[in-house]
Amino acid sequence: MPGKQASFAVAGAQNEVVAEDLIGRLAAPVRVPRQHDFGVDFYCQLYMPNETRSVSVTEVFTLQVKGQSEGLQFGGAQNGEWRDYEVAWLRTLATPHFLARVDAAEPAVELYCLGQIWRVLWQTPAPYEITCTTEAATSQMYQRLDVHYETLEETLGDMRRWNAPIGPPFLRLTHADLSNPTRREQARRLLAFLIRVERANLLRFQQRVAVHKGLETWSTNLSSQYILLSEAMFWSSVPGDNLRELGEALTPGVVNLGAHLQWQNDKDAYRLIPILRWLETRGVLDPMGKGLLEGLMTAEARGEGPAAILNNRK
Repeated sequence: MPGKQASFAVAGAQNEVVAEDLIGRLAAPVRVPRQHDFGVDFYCQLYMPNETRSVSVTEVFTLQVKGQSEGLQFGGAQNGEWRDYEVAWLRTLATPHFLARVDAAEPAVELYCLGQIWRVLWQTPAPYEITCTTEAATSQMYQRLDVHYETLEETLGDMRRWNAPIGPPFLRLTHADLSNPTRREQARRLLAFLIRVERANLLRFQQRVAVHKGLETWSTNLSSQYILLSEAMFWSSVPGDNLRELGEALTPGVVNLGAHLQWQNDKDAYRLIPILRWLETRGVLDPMGKGLLEGLMTAEARGEGPAAILNNRK
């Protein structure tokens, strides 16, 4: 029956139609029903053309769709309630997440990398508010701006309003560009490159490895080979802070490296003994790692190669 809908809801739905149409030329988008929309508007899988007139998919990513004038903010207060759940949501993201701004007039969709958000989250455990500011698409090289904050008279979170300048879009899609096979493939490759960068950042964030790699200088639709990335590292001077988490992240790689060197009878395996012993003292070395440490220490004490102990166990 006839009724009314809020203007912003209608505009949002129209923007999603435009985004789905254009992104759908590069990826397989699945729209999240509005009643289940908690921040992700589309789950997407990037198309991977094959030589056999078929297409497969790879590189999962998500999109949050906004109009040209809409802001992007996480946290802050609404009706006196601190929206800390929005920041908590960011901390649990498991897939690369991009902002998609829609220009309904052309139409066009512009994709922005949200990597600057992680540079905020590495600096504060509870940001009161994060506001992302964007720039228009440009053919000129853009230099990344540092995240910054202003201190507020608030008693919630870290009492800071953070600004995360995310710059211009790395990709702008129009029907004209996507109708050109060469430009379409260039766009697909660029998106795949940024998905891989952001996926690595998310993996490190979830493992509490405080290293972030992100866009440093770029322009819109610039080939990935000309994009400059920068790397930032964060640490704490508080004794014991994040050490267990880093140890847990380090253990699988160190143990697997040690096993490779041991089975290859490479004496460089003995160089891992100090770090294995440190991991053991932190209580994060698993039974497999303890067995490796014991075997390496025994073989080194006997003056044998690392693999000698394996032969003795057979």
